[in-house]
Amino acid sequence: CTVVWDPATVTVGEHIVSEGLADAFARQLYGDLGYTRIGLAALHDDAVFAEVVANLGVTGMQNFTAWVHGDAIAARYGATPVGVPTGAGYAAGNRLVDAYLAATGKTAAEALLADRDEIIRAALG
Repeated sequence: CTVVWDPATVTVGEHIVSEGLADAFARQLYGDLGYTRIGLAALHDDAVFAEVVANLGVTGMQNFTAWVHGDAIAARYGATPVGVPTGAGYAAGNRLVDAYLAATGKTAAEALLADRDEIIRAALG
């Protein structure tokens, strides 16, 4: 599946699944060192996960700083905060991808070309 990264129409879900796949691939190679560090604090926070998942359909790359990097970084760069901590999108992306990999038995490398919507559906299934 090819995602066209049109800045106006790409979704938060597409972005965080891509980040989750990148981390999963890095973890295949390097273990826990493969996690993006800023997402670790929120990795097991169910409320943060639920908030990000509820907004996977938000479109426009201008919204990604808040949803992926979190409020503090969004405010630093002039974006509108959305109520999530630093690294929320990385944490949610890791959880989505890990759930997909567990459900399908695929490796991160095998999942690289999977449809982002398929990954989300299987993970939340």
